[in-house]
Amino acid sequence: MPAFSLDTVFTQRPGLLTNIVDGETILMRLDPAVYYGLAGSAHQIWQLLAEPRSGRAICTRLESMYAVDPETCRTQVGQFLETLADEDLLCVVARAAA
Repeated sequence: MPAFSLDTVFTQRPGLLTNIVDGETILMRLDPAVYYGLAGSAHQIWQLLAEPRSGRAICTRLESMYAVDPETCRTQVGQFLETLADEDLLCVVARAAA
């Protein structure tokens, strides 16, 4: 997936099988069959992506929940969103203006 900014708006890809077990999100994509387990802040990010949100909005929310440096949060959230996008678990709702 091409690079994106933290202003890009994402949401969860429809059609994924999801369940929450002991505070962890379990995801399964059927084609190809792949299983994912998301815990901690990854679980929180996934829950926030139930509605369209930008990486910046996710960071704002996480910074209010955890004692995290804003720059660290932006870097790590951006990397995590890129990983989710590379695994085809996200849909881009709106790209940031260039």
